[in-house]
Amino acid sequence: MGDQSADYKVFFLERHGEAFSNVHHHKALESEMRDPQLALEGFLQAQHVQSVWESELVAGIGLPQLSYCSPFTRTLATNTITFGNLLGASSLKTTIVENCREQVIPDKIEHRRPAEYIKEILPSVKDKKMLPSPCIVFEANFAEYDPYWVHKPGSDDDSNDEPANTNPESDDSFRKRIQGVLGEIFEQHKDKIFIHITTHAGWIKMFCRILGRHPYGTINGGMTL
Repeated sequence: MGDQSADYKVFFLERHGEAFSNVHHHKALESEMRDPQLALEGFLQAQHVQSVWESELVAGIGLPQLSYCSPFTRTLATNTITFGNLLGASSLKTTIVENCREQVIPDKIEHRRPAEYIKEILPSVKDKKMLPSPCIVFEANFAEYDPYWVHKPGSDDDSNDEPANTNPESDDSFRKRIQGVLGEIFEQHKDKIFIHITTHAGWIKMFCRILGRHPYGTINGGMTL
């Protein structure tokens, strides 16, 4: 028997499916590709995870009790596909969490879209013409514009925004962000055991380091438990 006073959590950490930046990484850097979408292979990878989860439901795995997602196009699409047919009729909501994003770099690949844009691209569970989708909500105080980029006052969009820092985010800052997510989960969701987070490869590696585990290199569309 484990410690009765301890809180136990099981984390399913899903890396987003293959995005255009993964397919053409060097071209993406040269062309300043903004928050790239999933490539065809990425959609197929997410659909595979969905089918595996559906088959495991028969074996009793159940649905996660808490679902978090990075605010990028590729992670949101992955989360929607993974749980589209599973959460549509459930009460579970996926929460978009800023600190579930990848280690910040001063490149447009990691420049997230405005909250208004995210609202527009996400399918609505109220629209009967669309496939069932998880209900996705923003965390409290989610910023309209990327907080790691300087938004130009008076501008109607963020296409001319500049990185707030010309250097990549430090490992220490990155670690603290992830520890903050962990702290929130353990403090505010004590009754939740099974947690799913749709995120990025670097985030999963740092998560593992924080727990003293080997930093697994999760493939596109893969999952670490």
